[in-house]
Amino acid sequence: PQVAVGPDGVTKCLALVCGQCKGPALRRCDDCADMYCLSCFRRLHARGRRKEHTWTAFQPGAPACVECEGQVATLSCLDCDNDLFCSACFQKLHKKGHRRDHTSEPLPSYVLKHGLWQVIDVLRRRDGTEPDAVLRRRNGTE
Repeated sequence: PQVAVGPDGVTKCLALVCGQCKGPALRRCDDCADMYCLSCFRRLHARGRRKEHTWTAFQPGAPACVECEGQVATLSCLDCDNDLFCSACFQKLHKKGHRRDHTSEPLPSYVLKHGLWQVIDVLRRRDGTEPDAVLRRRNGTE
């Protein structure tokens, strides 16, 4: 993972990166359990058994869990200096002792629905629109 600005615009966090080219990851293969940018995912999952693999898409710059570094962070622990965790790691680390009383806040969802990702793919092929531009348009910030 690479260091990136957190969802609040100030906090530094780990951003998910492609395991092949080290660029920003946009997909996690549910079967391989690896992170990929779009071009590496398409190249490696174009044929054979991998073509049938399921995947989860997320926004560029999605924060990584500080513990496992392989999942999109979904929670910020207010008592751990706002460290970002996936829900599984937060539960594992906060089930005993003083951490049991820690307070967490949900992060904005970085995971994209498959339908939205298909729209992004169509726009990218048609006119070269990048995913973040589609998301800004969708959210009314462009």
